[in-house]
Formats: sequence, C-alpha cells, structure tokens
Amino acid sequence: MMKTNQNNPFTILRDEITTLLRSDLLNIKTDLEKAIEQLKKTGNTNDAIYGNAGDAAKRFGVSANTIRNWGRAGDIKKCMVGGVSLYSFEEIEKFIRSRGSKS
Repeated sequence: MMKTNQNNPFTILRDEITTLLRSDLLNIKTDLEKAIEQLKKTGNTNDAIYGNAGDAAKRFGVSANTIRNWGRAGDIKKCMVGGVSLYSFEEIEKFIRSRGSKS
C-alpha cells in the first residue's frame, strides 16, 4: 500500500490557500454581481452613464447587436466587469452624433 501525502505540510498549506482563495474569489464575484445589478437598475433612468448592450440599444433605438458590433469594431469602448460588457452612454451618443455629421 502506498501512503498518501495528506500529512505533508506542503499539501496541507496548498489546501488551506486554495480554500481561502476560493472564498475570496466568491466574495469578489458576489460584489461584482451586486455592482452590475446596481448599474443595470440605474440603466432605466436618464441619469445612467453605463449599461449593457440591451440597455444601450433601448436608449439609442438600435439593436443590441449593433452596440456589440460597434464595440468589436472599436467605434465605442466597452468595459468588462465580471464577464459583462458595459458601454458608456456618453461615448455612444458622441459616436452616433459623429456618424450623423458625416452623412
């Protein structure tokens, strides 16, 4: 029979660090989800400054895919927060105005 490394101090330390990191990451994830939800709630008012593609689409009368395409093309910047793309409404407005003046 082969003896396991459960009593190895490095294994114990690794397991403790892993447990602490998982706990910290879960707390960070929870905080980010709360922050994103708060941003989404403000996305329904005229005072919001950021929103996801759907929020921006409703606000500017274009499709969510249009917002995403503009972000991919670099026409507007997007900010990734917890895996969610957020867009600056001010930047989208400037981009739309600049396109209108080129016509």
